[in-house]
Parts: sequence; structure tokens; C-alpha cells
Amino acid sequence: MKRLDIPFENPANKKISEKLIKLISLDDPIEDLVPLIQQIRVDRGFLDAVGHGNEFQMNETHIEFFNSIEKIIFPDYSPSNDEILKTRLKTTGIFEFTFPYKKFNIKLIDVGGQRSERKKWIYCFEDMNAIIYVASLIDYCMVLEEDNLTVNFIERFY
Repeated sequence: MKRLDIPFENPANKKISEKLIKLISLDDPIEDLVPLIQQIRVDRGFLDAVGHGNEFQMNETHIEFFNSIEKIIFPDYSPSNDEILKTRLKTTGIFEFTFPYKKFNIKLIDVGGQRSERKKWIYCFEDMNAIIYVASLIDYCMVLEEDNLTVNFIERFY
């Protein structure tokens, strides 16, 4: 919010957000974070900043997390298939998964997406009959974390 120059509607929420950042850094139990998240997520300034999520690294799954915090904290919480599909794990390196589908053996290759990994990609595609490129639509208008100017989606193709 500081980078976007959007203040909290309630000035007390600035202190709460700073406390929240410290607690997250310390790996405190999520139960300690819930009241803080609940207060911040309804602040008009926070909601305005969320509307500018493409200008920093915030996507729609973060908002879903904030809105689902009350159910997530329970030890018996089990995510839905939809929630699992929306998770994101930043990977580096190259991971291969092979599985059968009808009469085909499908090889799924996660090339990490990191700029430093791209030179290694070419070796993944030897002896392939088809390639399906999957791109994140969430990144369509999001800017790069490194420069806050370049549109992430365009950069992925270079």
C-alpha cells in the first residue's frame, strides 16, 4: 500500500499491518493472525489497494485466502478441489510427471518459469510429438516483481 500511496482508511490498521508482517515472518500460528487479517481485509484502503493488485504481486487467490480465513484455521479443514487447483507453488528446476491417458503416455514437464531456468528448457523437448504451452492468465496484466513496469504475461514469451 505504501508503494501505491494508498493509506488505510483507519490509521490504526497501518500498525496492525506492520504487526501482521512481523508475525508472518516469525511463523507464528495462524490463529494469532486471524483477528488481524479480519480487521485489515475490510479496510477501505486495503480494498482499494487490492483493486490495484496487478501493480504488485497480488492475485485473486490471495483475496480468496483472506475471505476464507475463518474456515482455514480449523485443524480439520480440508481444501476443496477448487481451492487445491488455485494454489500456486513457485518452483525452480525442472520436474517431470508421466501418467497414462487412454492409449497415450503423457509427460508433463514443469520448467519452473523462472528466467534463470529458461536456458535449460530446450533439453526437455527432445522426442516430443506435441507441446502444449500453459500460461497463467492471472499474470495477464500483472507487472514484474523486479521492475514494476514490464507486463508479466508479455515477458514470459521472451
